[in-house]
Amino acid sequence: MLHLIKANMFRIYKKKSMRYYLIFISLGFIGIHVFMKTQYNDPDLYLMSTQALLGFSTLFIGTYLFSLIYSDDVNSKTDLVSIGLGHKRMTLILSRFVSAVLMVLVVVNLMLLHVLILPRILGYELSHSVCFLLVQQVLLEGFKILVYITLASIVSYWFQSNILATITYFVFTSGIVTSILQLLTNFSVFNNMYVKVSPYLLSSLIIKVQQGIIMNQSITSSIMGIGIYICVFLGISIVVYSKKDLEF
Repeated sequence: MLHLIKANMFRIYKKKSMRYYLIFISLGFIGIHVFMKTQYNDPDLYLMSTQALLGFSTLFIGTYLFSLIYSDDVNSKTDLVSIGLGHKRMTLILSRFVSAVLMVLVVVNLMLLHVLILPRILGYELSHSVCFLLVQQVLLEGFKILVYITLASIVSYWFQSNILATITYFVFTSGIVTSILQLLTNFSVFNNMYVKVSPYLLSSLIIKVQQGIIMNQSITSSIMGIGIYICVFLGISIVVYSKKDLEF
């Protein structure tokens, strides 16, 4: 499996589009804050705008990471070659998941560099509590990217379609599913069911973590719940892919 992980990371590293995309995101983040510095010069505004921008990272950065890690292999039928060489399908799934973890860690570290170093360059003096708050939010966004990538990968393995998988990632990260569920609560039958299962939904656990970070409350149980979701999604991927007939 280590060989597969190295191959995945090397393939990703060689893609110029990844570097261009990260540079584009970086310049956009810096440009927005430089503009706000010249117009308002308010450290509180820096905090609010940074939190808002981080909230979009799951959608924009995560979608690109998903396509980078999963879609290329689906399009090129790489798994057919790997299986032909004797690799088990579960090994392919786990190696790709580890690659996703590594890429999320890279992105998280880059985000931390931006949100912690940029204010110093701009002359803002952020307190330790504010810095800790930003660090927690960056880690949460990375965790959200990972869990939604794992969820969307089920569709990738099941249908062998990068378009459907990417749409799945977008639908969940954009909050469309949560909005639909909230609309359905207008019906009494569904509302009773929703009230019972709501605390255990992935979206609810993520909200609890976000609220816990802001209010300085314990988030251990919610993080563990999200971790269980990741394990379940991986298990479903393994079961689905093991029964999938791959087309040449």
